Amino acid sequence: KGRLVDKSNIQWAINRRGEIINAIDAGTFKYADFFPDSPKCKIFGGGVSNASVSHYLDKIIPQAKAKGLKPSSIATYQTRVNDLKTRVGKRLVAGFTEGDIRDLVLDLGATQKYDSVNNTIKVLKTALHEALIEKVIPFNPFNDFKLTKYVKRPTKRVRKARIAPFKHAELMRLVAVCQRESEQLLVKIWVKTGLRNG
Repeated sequence: KGRLVDKSNIQWAINRRGEIINAIDAGTFKYADFFPDSPKCKIFGGGVSNASVSHYLDKIIPQAKAKGLKPSSIATYQTRVNDLKTRVGKRLVAGFTEGDIRDLVLDLGATQKYDSVNNTIKVLKTALHEALIEKVIPFNPFNDFKLTKYVKRPTKRVRKARIAPFKHAELMRLVAVCQRESEQLLVKIWVKTGLRNG
């Protein structure tokens, strides 16, 4: 937006240039912090350094709708987004750390099971990935995070293999091996009724 060219605005521009140079030197420069209305924000990353976690959580539902997810799935995402906004939404995304994820997971794990906690933090991971794309954060704090260090994963029940019964031809071969009629009778009874230990 244009400013009147006068002494005070020239001084303002000099000061603003100094702020930009200092931010570049410090490695904290975000294009959108200084030029939020510029169309070049998309090229240089549209994120601002003071963006909250909520700002990126708000992008989850439009993305889910754009992917064509079912209304029931979108409703589930919305529930998780709302929960996360209540818990961590006001936090600055640039200062969100792996330790913050751990604290959130421990809090969630106190009342929720593994799958629910996992699904909730996946939403947060996606939101933080958006911040990474917009160059607001240099890396996603989820990169080295292991949920199983803090919430126990349920053990999967192993299904016992079902043993197929003998086919008629197999039964006849067993019976044929038996030398006495009493043995043949025992094998037939065993196959028909099942043999138990003891």
